[in-house]
Amino acid sequence: MATNKKETALATAQKSGFLTLADTDFGGLLADELDGLDVSFERIKIPSAGSTVFEMPGEDGEPDAIKEFSAVILFHHPLFCYYKTKYTGGNNPPDCGSFDGICGVGDPGGNCKICPLNKFDTGENGSKACKNRRRIYVLREGEVFPLLLSLPTGSLKEFTKYLKRLLAKGK
Repeated sequence: MATNKKETALATAQKSGFLTLADTDFGGLLADELDGLDVSFERIKIPSAGSTVFEMPGEDGEPDAIKEFSAVILFHHPLFCYYKTKYTGGNNPPDCGSFDGICGVGDPGGNCKICPLNKFDTGENGSKACKNRRRIYVLREGEVFPLLLSLPTGSLKEFTKYLKRLLAKGK
């Protein structure tokens, strides 16, 4: 009988802690709280042009420059984009794009796997005319919303190696 009381007390204590959180519908709560608001993921900027620091969203609206960070990868997916003329930055959309790496939307559009613009030697210096990137959604400890990290083409090989190492270890 004493064992049952201990088990009941333990279950009650756990239910008031982590288990309460485990049973909480965070997605529903966040959806209710953000209803009607335009929500997008804040971005982590990767070091470029000789820089050695990441730019992370800061609490005061200004980015924080940090050398390294740790986070859990929640999700990742390919992102393809093709510009007929050389991309010069800004918010101009690509002529053709794919958020899944499977189906391109725009000109030329269609099946990315067989698209001639997604082949090497169709772009500058033997590259692909259609740029392949990877979007990674990461969650840092102590935060609720994921951050978006957009890997450039040159980082895809190392990211693939990293994923293979994790999968080889059963993670």
